[in-house]
Amino acid sequence: MTAGNPEKARAAGEPRRLSAWIAPYADIILKLTPALLTLVGAWFAATYQSQNAGTSLLNQREQAETQLRATMFANLIGPITGSKDRALSPEDERLLVELLTLNFHEHVEFKPLLAHADARLAAKMRAQAKGSIAHDELDRMRRSLQSVVRRVRDRQVAVLQKECGGNSRLCPAASFADRSRCAPATEPGPGAKLLSGNPQCLTFSPEESGYSPLPHRVIAPDGKYELRLSLGKADWDKQVFTMYVILGQREPGDSQAVPLALRGTAFDFTLTPYDLPFTDNTVIDKEHRFSLVVKDIVNRDRNRKDVEIWVVWFPESYVLPHERPVNYQEIRKVLKLE
Repeated sequence: MTAGNPEKARAAGEPRRLSAWIAPYADIILKLTPALLTLVGAWFAATYQSQNAGTSLLNQREQAETQLRATMFANLIGPITGSKDRALSPEDERLLVELLTLNFHEHVEFKPLLAHADARLAAKMRAQAKGSIAHDELDRMRRSLQSVVRRVRDRQVAVLQKECGGNSRLCPAASFADRSRCAPATEPGPGAKLLSGNPQCLTFSPEESGYSPLPHRVIAPDGKYELRLSLGKADWDKQVFTMYVILGQREPGDSQAVPLALRGTAFDFTLTPYDLPFTDNTVIDKEHRFSLVVKDIVNRDRNRKDVEIWVVWFPESYVLPHERPVNYQEIRKVLKLE
């Protein structure tokens, strides 16, 4: 009988020792796994619940704000468009129109309402003795109405400035730096100075009324288009002005523009203090859009008044808040119509 091999015995005992060494750790891991899975599951559940709660809170807030604005709009517009048996006084209408303009100017054109409220105040003011308390109070209300429009206009121009961010060819941020200075009318003729910047502020005086080919020449910030503006009719009492505009297309490096009016592209605009850039603007092409607004009416002296006009250029391909861009080609692809 032969003795056993010691090396084989040691080799046979290795798995048992390894199993004996691993067993306690495996037992610990098996006992801790349910607890760890519970903790991880609780953490994921808490994270999901927190994110869901944040999203739900944001949605509820947006719904509440939308409902508030809808209710506010209905309550403000209701008395103006309500029954004729309960007609508003001009003073009350002015207050409601001011609130509407301040809060909803991005989505609704309020120029007709503003003009109507101003006309009612003006008619009532004319019935009062000049210099009386009632006359002065009504005049103050008219100036308040125009002040609200100026605030909204500056707010809209500031939105365009922010949209530019110095990155748009049409609207470099630096061009907004000197908005308060208005240029006097230039002499008509090919050598007239071209005004650049954005907005471009132009001054027209009564003696400049009447059509003139080139009383003002301004160019778009990217230099592709030129506007030639002249003041036609001017009703200084009603503050209504007719502007004649000829649109010209410029080639790079050219000092002169080819008037598109020769091909029928000419405009005449009726301007009042109640025009706003977001609702009163003209689209030239998909990248170019401009607006003419009354910046101010200045009393130089007792017998002379000037009207200052802003030419506001929009950023490239700018879409206004109340516009709803629709890609009809994408819709046709989805519906498999192509």
